[in-house]
Amino acid sequence: MAVAISRPTLSALLNSHSALSPDMALRMEKAFGLKMDTLLRMQTAHEIAEVRGREQSIKVKRYTAKPRPTHQMLQSKTCL
Repeated sequence: MAVAISRPTLSALLNSHSALSPDMALRMEKAFGLKMDTLLRMQTAHEIAEVRGREQSIKVKRYTAKPRPTHQMLQSKTCL
């Protein structure tokens, strides 16, 4: 049974130049018997590891919500 993908596509996948899609994972499952779910979990773990590896270069300021006025605070303002 053929996987029905081109050699360049398979090469890009195996050399981490492209991500594993659900469609490709299903093809691999059908061709080789590896479970699609397992392959996609492995892909996700790989992507998480890549991002964690460059975590220090991602600069984001922590969001802090302003306190919401309570019902009691709103009533006291309308009574003035």
